[in-house]
Amino acid sequence: MITIAIVDNHPLMRQGLKDLFGRYDDFKVILEAPNGYEFTQQLALLDSLPDVAIVDISMPVMDGFETTGFLKQHFPFVKILAVSMYHDDRVISRMMQLGASGYVTKTSDAHVFIEAVYAIVNNNAFVHNHINQ
Repeated sequence: MITIAIVDNHPLMRQGLKDLFGRYDDFKVILEAPNGYEFTQQLALLDSLPDVAIVDISMPVMDGFETTGFLKQHFPFVKILAVSMYHDDRVISRMMQLGASGYVTKTSDAHVFIEAVYAIVNNNAFVHNHINQ
């Protein structure tokens, strides 16, 4: 079972990802938060940490860059899949340098999110090829 946290300020995106992963027996969403600050607060309440954190870049209070930095400093074994509307190579590069294992745009098909999570759990970097087009 791969446990997942979803950190995104858009409720519809969080619910959509939760519904997507809920269709598979391999996944369980154990945490949802609208920003990095609330995510870090909720982590302290969990019995076990998520295997993967799906982190949006543009969020109020504590954005994806800060959230990724926090995770890698305090919980380096949690894999991070960055999600965003950005297709900018500089943004992707910055997230990967901060410690994200993968990057997917919010315009990607559902199967890409599943493929990305499997890849990063297996210690493979994942950047969806749609980004470079």
